[in-house]
Amino acid sequence: MTRRFLTYFFILLLPFAAALVPARASAAADQPYAKIATHAIAVHVLPSLKAFSAATKAQAGALHALAWAPTPASLTAARSAYQAASDAWQAVQHLRRGPAETDFRHQRIQFWPDKRGHVRKQLAVLLAGKDKSEITPAVLSKASVAVQGFPALERLLYGEAPPKGFALKLAAAIGDNMAAIAIALETDWRDPAKGFGKLLATPGPTNPLFGDAKAIAGFLSTDLAAGMKALDELKLRRVVGRDGAAQIKRAENWRSDRSLANIRINLETFAALFQALVHDADLDKHDRARAKFVADQFAQIISEARALGPSFTKAVAAERGIVRLRGLAAGVEDLYELMGGFLAEVLKLSMGFNSLDGD
Repeated sequence: MTRRFLTYFFILLLPFAAALVPARASAAADQPYAKIATHAIAVHVLPSLKAFSAATKAQAGALHALAWAPTPASLTAARSAYQAASDAWQAVQHLRRGPAETDFRHQRIQFWPDKRGHVRKQLAVLLAGKDKSEITPAVLSKASVAVQGFPALERLLYGEAPPKGFALKLAAAIGDNMAAIAIALETDWRDPAKGFGKLLATPGPTNPLFGDAKAIAGFLSTDLAAGMKALDELKLRRVVGRDGAAQIKRAENWRSDRSLANIRINLETFAALFQALVHDADLDKHDRARAKFVADQFAQIISEARALGPSFTKAVAAERGIVRLRGLAAGVEDLYELMGGFLAEVLKLSMGFNSLDGD
């Protein structure tokens, strides 16, 4: 009886044991992606968000100092802080989804491209308003997204005349608002106890966004692809086209003369994120060589961008400038395809849907 009972017992267990095999195989297959995602967030996402929080805090302080004592020196300091905060933003600008979507944070930090002049119009409404006694981050956060971030601040700091009066208070409020958004972004990514941070920390069947670690790695690769696409289509081709004259005023941050600096920082950021994604990937010799080739192409195009300088205006005016800019654009297009192919074919990461699809 005992032997017969054991036989029946094991027969009954067979379906459950069979069900465990694919579950274990699936968990094992997901392990490399867990390492990939954890590494990329730790070395790329979180440090960049921390730097952006610090830079926007410093910018807010400089803008308050300018509002308190508007002098040529304080204006120079405010512009320097704006440039540093812009540098830090360009290193996280590609993180368009997740916390950046909450409360329209991405658009509030940078409403661009502004094809219909919303920044100019909404800023004029604020500056011409009758009640100028109080402008706080709380009040500003309820205003149009077009006047809450870098584009409006750039117009105030780099206008034909230095800002004065209410414009100084408005600039300081924009600075405070941006610092608050930056802190919220970092907190949402970093906090494993709630919100987006908890979703990152607990991938699985009950997670509404990340069914496994591969989904997290795919989330990062999609933002990387979207960033490259925005650089290609919005920051380069929309400005230099394929023939004819360049449209400088379509460039990002053309007033502060840093449009090409943005592109260089973007490329450096994308190169770093690509390296972070492949760092812990289980690649054979051939795929390692392919990854190195992509990295080498990044290095080459970053060198080309750096050689052009920070200013579209000066680059276009230089000898063969437009030719070099279009060459840079062509190189970015090729690199986008090369990088995307590697991530999809070798790492098996889907580029997924991104906010630029359908534009």
